[in-house]
Order: sequence, then C-alpha cells, then structure tokens
Amino acid sequence: PMTGEEIAPKVGKTVGIGITLSNTGIEKTTFTALLVIRDATGAAVGIQWQTITLPAGESGEVGFTFTPTATGDYTVEVYIIKSLADWTPLGEALTTTMSVTE
Repeated sequence: PMTGEEIAPKVGKTVGIGITLSNTGIEKTTFTALLVIRDATGAAVGIQWQTITLPAGESGEVGFTFTPTATGDYTVEVYIIKSLADWTPLGEALTTTMSVTE
C-alpha cells in the first residue's frame, strides 16, 4: 500500500512509487504517466507507464514499482503526457533522486 512515507531503498528490494494526478480541466481527460529511472551514468534502467482517465476536477493515483540491482543514486523522472502515441505534455515533468544502499 502507498503510505506516503519516505523509504531507504535497498538493492534487491522492490520500491513503490506513487504519483497523484489531478484533472484541473473542465472535461474528462485521459492522462499517461511515464516513469523513467536512470542510473548514475544517465542510462535508463526502468521505463513504465500507466494510463488513467479522470473526470473534471477529480484526482487519482498511479503506482509503479522498481527493484534496484545496484547501489548508487538513481534519477526518477515522471512525464505526464496525452498518450504513448502523442507525447503532448499535460503537466510539468517531475524529477527526484533516489539513493539505493545495500
């Protein structure tokens, strides 16, 4: 379950990543959340996506998982786009760093 608490990711242990999306528009909209996880070299080591349809004024959550295979710092990027076929941004990109230990 999503607790909202920060965790200390460890090698070989699955990490949950939750994103809350809000439809601030005036009509029902479908959003695609694209998650990209990059290692310290900038190489993408995880790519996932989920699609969610939200009525106007509503919010919803999408969840992802990632199991790191090495220690180090990872960059977590989330892009909110129209669809995988149409990469029109529907929100600002989110970026954070995740430090993984043994």
